[in-house]
Amino acid sequence: MGDLEGTPLGNYLHGMNLFDRALEEFLDNLEDNGLLDRTVVAIWGDHGSGLIRDQQFIDYFGLKTPVKQFLFGRVPFMIWLPSDRSLRRLVPVPAGQVDIAPTLLALLGVEPADIALMGRNLLQESNRGRVVHSQGKWLDSDLVHLSQFSETEYACWSVKTLRPVPDRRCHEGSTDTARQLDIVTLVLQRDLQSEISRRLASKGGNEQR
Repeated sequence: MGDLEGTPLGNYLHGMNLFDRALEEFLDNLEDNGLLDRTVVAIWGDHGSGLIRDQQFIDYFGLKTPVKQFLFGRVPFMIWLPSDRSLRRLVPVPAGQVDIAPTLLALLGVEPADIALMGRNLLQESNRGRVVHSQGKWLDSDLVHLSQFSETEYACWSVKTLRPVPDRRCHEGSTDTARQLDIVTLVLQRDLQSEISRRLASKGGNEQR
């Protein structure tokens, strides 16, 4: 690791090397046991590395602005499919953890729209959804909104230029984000998911979510 040996970043890279080896062993075992050709494997991260608080890490990757730090916190989502090479591609759309279940269900032949889920099937064409964070931050294909909890005087940023833009450009997204967070809060506080699922089933899945 050179100069990185013994540092938080160096230790993280060692840890990821161990993970890569374990993943290779896991896939090899699936193949050796005749399971890989009939298995869907989904891999994702549920949180960032935590290294964004380390100054060496910030300097190493040039993460000088809040928007760069926020976007660097993204985690991978990869799906191994045993067949249908037409689906093997990079899907460059903003996505969150709530989108994992609908996407996997669609791949397995289950219509996710019939289930009480907040996420989207990421394989649908022209999928330009918004990713909402619990603190009120959000991003879509064009904009990033850093809420008042961010240590910055700017809230609205361009994804393309990584520069701040007028707050009015984020107004619609912030309104929609607040509505989504209100819905999630109501579902959790009043335990509504079972009731929503029951109504969807009784309407044959045609009711708007």
